[in-house]
Amino acid sequence: MLFLPRQYLLRFLFVLGLSWGGLFCVWAQESDGEGEGSGGDASSEGDSTEGSEGDEDGEEEEYIPLEKLVFVEAYFDDQVGVDGLNGAYTVSLSADGLFVYAASMNDDAVSLFSRNAETGELTYVSRVKDGENGVDGLNGARSIAISPNGDFLYVVSMFDHALATFARNTVTGTLTYVGRLKDGEGGVDGLNGARSVAISPDGLNLYVGGWGDNAVAVFARDIATGVPSFLGRLKDGEDGIDGLDAPHFLTVSPDGKSVYVALWDEDAVSYFSRDASAGLLTYDGKVVDEVDDVNGLKGPRSIACSTDGKFVYVASWNDDGVSVFNRDEAGVLTYNSLVTEGLGRVVGMDGPHSLAISAEGGFLYVASFFDDAITVFVRDQETGGLSYDQSIYDSDEGVEGLNGALTVATSPDGEHVYLATANDKSLVAFR
Repeated sequence: MLFLPRQYLLRFLFVLGLSWGGLFCVWAQESDGEGEGSGGDASSEGDSTEGSEGDEDGEEEEYIPLEKLVFVEAYFDDQVGVDGLNGAYTVSLSADGLFVYAASMNDDAVSLFSRNAETGELTYVSRVKDGENGVDGLNGARSIAISPNGDFLYVVSMFDHALATFARNTVTGTLTYVGRLKDGEGGVDGLNGARSVAISPDGLNLYVGGWGDNAVAVFARDIATGVPSFLGRLKDGEDGIDGLDAPHFLTVSPDGKSVYVALWDEDAVSYFSRDASAGLLTYDGKVVDEVDDVNGLKGPRSIACSTDGKFVYVASWNDDGVSVFNRDEAGVLTYNSLVTEGLGRVVGMDGPHSLAISAEGGFLYVASFFDDAITVFVRDQETGGLSYDQSIYDSDEGVEGLNGALTVATSPDGEHVYLATANDKSLVAFR
């Protein structure tokens, strides 16, 4: 009989839970009671950087957060007319910051909220749902990408193995279904178990990570119509590629020259150079946990690039941490440092699933599933290093909606932070 360590068993059940309609999500969350501390400022046990030590005299001063993130409001599925948040997985904002979108795996839907730029509060507007009004390709809606000009929104679904296209009204934010591409149809390949979609900064290409295909599918995009066309796919074990086993998340660098892929089964992040003229990718290599001094990549879930392109951050589910990498002009990554649960003051990092960098680049936010928390780090923009700032928990007084925190996103104006949660079926706003 195979015995798994408790933390891995819980995480395994969580993955099954989302795949089977959320049957195990709440159980896994409630069973993992360890590590839940007080919210707000948390405890002070030294610095947060890797290998740091506490005060030599053993005394600790009360730490005052620089960011002091504050809960604003939570919005729940099936309350006050809100719909489409059952299994809320991804949250994304329009470039103008006026609208917020959430993709929900269990509702097979994308929900739309308008945003008050001053207060950060949201107002539910509508939702598009698989099987309604001709909409197809949203069964297990997982990830969202919005075109740079805001005219189109794209969604990938892990159960439909599809990439769906919606035209977007930039004034009202509403979505109109355009069509979908599906794995195995019309020559399209690499979308089996599609988990993540990213768009290039120039808007010319879409990239999709296909978990079941161990592949990245590449699409050209018609700027005028928004319609994507399949260019090809890169697959693990083919053409010298050794870095696409179970792709969970991918992103394109701000300069459009690189694509980074989080590999769940390999405890690694692979990197590809991108031909800007054609959008095609070339495999360049990967960084692997516990190889060449790399640390903190067990079960990578999310990747974020700094806006200047000099640093890459990776949230790893099984290491309860965020790894920092330096990025050179060719897109190659070298290990920088690690912040992790229990190191120095760091708390609120049990099961980190997603991360996001503030608009001005000074802060990094982490959504942690098992801690039901959002954690804030101060980011050194010169060195890329992270210093723990604060955590907010679902159990904190006056806070709600953080049970099963999954995905975090920041507003373009840098004023607000939004969180999608699976167990509470909610969107949560902070300022």
